[in-house]
Amino acid sequence: MLLKDKKPRLGRGLGALIPDFDEDKAQVSELQYLAIEKIVPNPSQPRVIFDEEKMKELADSIKCNGINQPILVRKIDNAKYEIVAGERRWRACSMLKMEIIPAIVRELTDEESLQIALIENIQREDIGPIEEARAYQQLIKRFSYTQDELAQKIGKSRPAITNAIRLLDLPDEIIEHVISGTISAGHARTLLSLSVNEDRINALHKIINDKLSVRQAEDLVRRSMEIGKVPTPAKQVYVFEKESYIKENIWKKFTFKGNQKTGKFVFSYSSPEEKQELLNSLGIQ
Repeated sequence: MLLKDKKPRLGRGLGALIPDFDEDKAQVSELQYLAIEKIVPNPSQPRVIFDEEKMKELADSIKCNGINQPILVRKIDNAKYEIVAGERRWRACSMLKMEIIPAIVRELTDEESLQIALIENIQREDIGPIEEARAYQQLIKRFSYTQDELAQKIGKSRPAITNAIRLLDLPDEIIEHVISGTISAGHARTLLSLSVNEDRINALHKIINDKLSVRQAEDLVRRSMEIGKVPTPAKQVYVFEKESYIKENIWKKFTFKGNQKTGKFVFSYSSPEEKQELLNSLGIQ
C-alpha cells in the first residue's frame, strides 16, 4: 500500500498561495501515481542538507506504513515532473527502490512553484537556520513582501523573521560553521553583537577551540565589547573539512581531534547493535 487509508493533506498554505486551489477536490481528482525516475528536484529548493539518519527514519516509516501524503509536482515537459513540495518523501522512496509515488499534479507558474517550495520548507521544524534565513530573504526579494506580510503568511512572528535574516550579515566563515553544525544559531546570533568582522572571527575561533556554550559565548562577547576587542586566540582552530561529510554519509557520531599534521578520528557507539552498525558502515564484516 503506497498511500495510507486516511485523507492525505498537502500542507498549510496552498489555498492561500494559489487562488483557485481546492485541496479537497485535488485529493480526489488529481491524485496520480508517477514513475519516480520521471520526477526531478526543484532547483530552487532552499534545503541543501538532508540528514541521513532522519531520511532513513522516514524511509523506514514509509516502508512500514506507506506514504501519509502525496508529493506536489508540476509538469515541466512531456516526460518530466518537477517537485514543488515533498522532496524528502521522494528521496526516501528512491532509497527504498520504489518505482512509483503518489503525487498531485498542478499547473503552476515558476513564481507559484517557488513560493510554495520556500514556504513548505520554512514550515518544517527540521530546516537549518541558514536555509530558513535564505528562504525568508528569497521570498522578500522575489515577491516584495514586507516582513510583517511574510510573518502573517507563514504563521511566524516578525521578530523571528528579522532575527533569522540577520544571520546572513555574518561572514561566510561563520555561516559555514552554522551550516555544518560546528556552532549553533544561538552562538551565531551572539556574534552579531560585535560590529567588526575580525572580532567576530576571533570570537568564533575561541568558541570552537574552548567549546564554549551559548551563555559562555555571550559572556565572551560582553567582555570583549567592554575592552573594545576580542583577544586573538593563542591557537587558531583547525577544521577538518571532511568532518560534516563523514557525519552525513558514514557515521553521525564522528569527531576529529587534532590539527593539519596530526590527529585522530573518533567513531562513538553506545550499544553492541550500534557497534555492529558502525562496522557495517565502515565496510568491516
